[in-house]
Amino acid sequence: MVVVLLKRLTAPGSSAPSFANPFQNIVTGAIQANPFPFPGPSRNVNFAPFLPLYQFVSGIDPATVDPMSENYNLTVERQLFGSTILSLSFVGEVGHHLSTGFPINLATNLTTCQKDPACLGNPIGSPFLHPEDFLFNPNTYGTIDEIATQANSNYNSFQAALREHISHGLQFDVSYTWSHSIDEASSFENSAFGGGGFGGFGQLRGLNPYCLRCNYASSIFDARHRLVINYFYAIPIPQGSGKSSLLGRVLNGWNVSGITTFQTGFPLDVTDSHLESQTCIAVISDFACPDGPNVVGSIKYTNPHVNTTPNTPWARRYIPVVQQYQRCVHAGAGSIRALL
Repeated sequence: MVVVLLKRLTAPGSSAPSFANPFQNIVTGAIQANPFPFPGPSRNVNFAPFLPLYQFVSGIDPATVDPMSENYNLTVERQLFGSTILSLSFVGEVGHHLSTGFPINLATNLTTCQKDPACLGNPIGSPFLHPEDFLFNPNTYGTIDEIATQANSNYNSFQAALREHISHGLQFDVSYTWSHSIDEASSFENSAFGGGGFGGFGQLRGLNPYCLRCNYASSIFDARHRLVINYFYAIPIPQGSGKSSLLGRVLNGWNVSGITTFQTGFPLDVTDSHLESQTCIAVISDFACPDGPNVVGSIKYTNPHVNTTPNTPWARRYIPVVQQYQRCVHAGAGSIRALL
């Protein structure tokens, strides 16, 4: 036989809840109001303390795939004489589905801002004064960025090598490459934050989100010409002098070796921090600003060792004439070259 002992939980003088009155507190006996049906929250909720709803949010494109590359080459080699070999090659590569980062809460129409003097004169005022110009209200939703695999790359090169296997104590390898690497984004950091890694290699412009093809330009690591010479030469002992002679003891075991490299400079970019597009602000995106100049004149290089004009900033000598700025970049990334 099982005996169950029940303990009274109701307060003295109160009654237990029943189906007829299920909202009575069994401890205090107080009767609560029926919460059903739930009327929902008030329509006058103040969300201002919680805006924008998101800060620095980046999403992954659902169409993301693995990057891929296609490599091809054709090489012709010939033995010139002795142990000397000449090789001529064409080497190329095509890349697809490269990683990119860009904002997706874009300005769709800046007409209202351009008609408003207070907004037109304020490079960061558009999201605050006229949020209707954007796909989504920046003051409500904050930054909305996306990481996708949409970029492409192209590399082609002519490569020549002259190799001398060790003969009479001499060995050398002379390699020359004439190449051009082009892409829409050299890396995720390059497209989202500018440069090879948060501003590396002098390129600071972010990806143009309005026109992916407009970003098709020289890669940040593009070096058009590169000559590498490595050499090894064992210093011989003069004839008539044995290893046991004084001269033989001095020269025996000594050699000269090294690697010498000549290379043209990497691409540099021309940017501006005035935010003329009026869309570059953290409330829209935490990625780099895509603003770029319209080039209306030829790029001119000067030698800073020859041009000694006083009070002339160094950078000005390498910047083309800039007249106006637009969202669609006309001056391609990496428009100028570092002089090495």
